[in-house]
Amino acid sequence: MIVQIRKIEDYNLSEIEEAISRWFSCARNPKLKRARKVLIKPNLLGAFAPERAVTTHPLVVEAIARYFLSKNKSIIIADSNGGSANLDRVLTTCGYNYLAEKYPIRIINLSTYGVSSKDRNQYTLKISKIIGECGALINVGKLKTHSLVAYTGAIKNLYGLIPGLTKSEYHKQYPDTGSFSGLLNALYLELRD
Repeated sequence: MIVQIRKIEDYNLSEIEEAISRWFSCARNPKLKRARKVLIKPNLLGAFAPERAVTTHPLVVEAIARYFLSKNKSIIIADSNGGSANLDRVLTTCGYNYLAEKYPIRIINLSTYGVSSKDRNQYTLKISKIIGECGALINVGKLKTHSLVAYTGAIKNLYGLIPGLTKSEYHKQYPDTGSFSGLLNALYLELRD
């Protein structure tokens, strides 16, 4: 795994694009080269304006989308937001709607897309079917803490690939740190393969 850290003082598209381009030029994942369709998974937890820093900033996602569009890839931005928030409202408030207007990008609500079941590490995972349609998944999480597992890096962001109320069911089914962490690990391993 390659980790790069860059200090960027503010959300400036050209600076973010340069950092994104530099990172992807170092990435040695053959899936990125072969993929014709790329799924970008931001963290769209709820309807929060970008300046509140709760969700993935739209300029970061725009820079990633522009990178892959320059490589002639089809781009999908997708999430299944948390709670009962309407995804259209979330997309508008978080500043994402303009991306589909400005670029040839599809934005998909994973809660309405369809589900496939996968078994991994004693967990049955219900994951959006979009995963099977895309050659690469770009997880653009937001560094935050979590009440049950404290810190998960970007792994908890993958939880948004579990559509709709299934996320709430999993929280009830795996209510402690150990079992919920096991679920997140199984999800990560399934998506990594």
